[in-house]
Amino acid sequence: MIRLACIVALLSSIFVGVAASEGDKLSFSVRQHLASPSNEAVRVWVYFTDRGDDSPEDGAALLSRSAISERALERRLRRSSGPVVDERDLPVNPVYVGTVRAAGCRVRHASKYLNAVSAYATADEILSLEKLPFVRRVDRVQTARREIPPDVREPYTPPSGAPRGHAGTPAPMLDYGASYGQLAQIDVIPLHEANVTGEGVLVAMLDTGFNRGHESLIHLDVVAEWDFINNDPVTKNQPGDPSSQHNHGTYTLSALAGYAPGSLIGPAWAASFALGKTERVDVEIQSEEDDYVRGLEWADSLGADLVSTSLGYYDWYTYEDMDGNTAVTTIAADIAASKGMAVITAAGNMGPLPWPGIIAPSDGDSVIAVGAVDWTGVIASFSSRGPSYDGRIKPDVCAQGVSVRCASPADSLGYLFVGGTSLSTPLVAGAAALCLQMHPNWSPIDLRDALRASGNNALTPNNDYGWGIIDAYETALNGATAILSRPLALRSAPLLHQNSPNPFVPSVSGTTVIRFRVDAPAGGGMRAARGGSSGEEDVALAIYDVSGRLVRRLFEGRKASGEHAVEWDGLDDRGVAVSSSVYYYRLSAGGHSASKKLVLIRR
Repeated sequence: MIRLACIVALLSSIFVGVAASEGDKLSFSVRQHLASPSNEAVRVWVYFTDRGDDSPEDGAALLSRSAISERALERRLRRSSGPVVDERDLPVNPVYVGTVRAAGCRVRHASKYLNAVSAYATADEILSLEKLPFVRRVDRVQTARREIPPDVREPYTPPSGAPRGHAGTPAPMLDYGASYGQLAQIDVIPLHEANVTGEGVLVAMLDTGFNRGHESLIHLDVVAEWDFINNDPVTKNQPGDPSSQHNHGTYTLSALAGYAPGSLIGPAWAASFALGKTERVDVEIQSEEDDYVRGLEWADSLGADLVSTSLGYYDWYTYEDMDGNTAVTTIAADIAASKGMAVITAAGNMGPLPWPGIIAPSDGDSVIAVGAVDWTGVIASFSSRGPSYDGRIKPDVCAQGVSVRCASPADSLGYLFVGGTSLSTPLVAGAAALCLQMHPNWSPIDLRDALRASGNNALTPNNDYGWGIIDAYETALNGATAILSRPLALRSAPLLHQNSPNPFVPSVSGTTVIRFRVDAPAGGGMRAARGGSSGEEDVALAIYDVSGRLVRRLFEGRKASGEHAVEWDGLDDRGVAVSSSVYYYRLSAGGHSASKKLVLIRR
């Protein structure tokens, strides 16, 4: 840390003549560029002061202008830590974007999370941007470097052993082949045997591209794909791409979701997927953070339950910037988590440097940063260490990141062993998908804390292992130690129907009817193990406004299996008539939940 401080002090003295003063719109890195003789265009973030004079404050108006899916709204209602919709869901003001273009800049992307655009700008154009009254700040777009540690890239057969966990006796029902150890270490196999395989969970992956022609990936349910580099829906290699472009993404996707019994099985092979191609490999394996931010916003708008990324940003950043609040990708990842989408990211492959090696966005307080261990559970030499600059323990958890079984991008029937926190991350993300299948109401913070609590280092967390190697089975059980030896009995998700009439006009129909169905598990399952009835479920039905505020509790109690109907008269819990707007009703039953939108009109 002393060495780093000296370097920072030296750089500060060199650039003292161009350093940004307090309140200056230009960042330190932009001032460095202006001090150079070159007037070549560089990529910059242009942040705006507001979203224009017509920014709506009413929740229904916000919703009408946002471009998020019904699934995203439903997920936010269950898991977000703030309003269901807010100004960060609105597009950037088009007048501001047009003015930036008129200044000569080539606009690349607009970020609603950041209220900013990324653009190519010369030194002269940057000085023009500085004068615009609605421009708050201009900063450099940073680069990412994705590194596969050279000491573990070569394929080899890892030694057999007895990884921790409850699997192993009796023999697993599926033939995991050489991927058995990496799943047994994080105790995924008992969940597979209970038919918990990720079904119903939408996982987003941001990576270099994906070769889904491999035998272990042809089964995947892919609901969306987008290439953020070329702006098209093709994420496999295309003409003009380097031959290795989709390699890294194929590794990570297959580690998470591969299914080829006897060769490779990933933890969440039955999940649904949104695949984003955001990383370039043709320039020193670099990517730009604006692609990452755009990918996060895309995944959020689709309603992804979690996003798995194996990226790290540190060019232009220093250890002091790893404070959870500075790097653009960290800010965006924390925003995504606040909206109910869990972000699971690699801690980095920088090892125990003279200063801690974590990289953005793994320094975020709401993200789940993943370190790498070998098959015996010993921390990998390359795995980045914490803490964050503000003293928080990082990484959060660990999984195998040395010699992880993956699909070969070049051979549709071939397999490799690949290493790095890039590979431990999808293993944790896959386990997280299983936990969200079991606990669909868990927020990203709930998920992070539950994974931490299951770690084998949970009693003494440190900056090498964090809370340790996760235990997916224990996390999914959420402390129900009395039934560790019995298979899980899954409840069926409740069936929630659209209210009728909708739109609902109280002065015409008086009430609107909400119908739903619940199915308690046969034989009682986990509830029976706790002494509950096998024929009833705990049910809650409530109305919320678009900001996530509770409006009316319609029902809380027990319901027998079957169809039910509840009426709403348009009054809140105080008996006061609510105003015309968009509302949501949410049904919770048996650890699952479902939500739908309704429209109330007053006349």
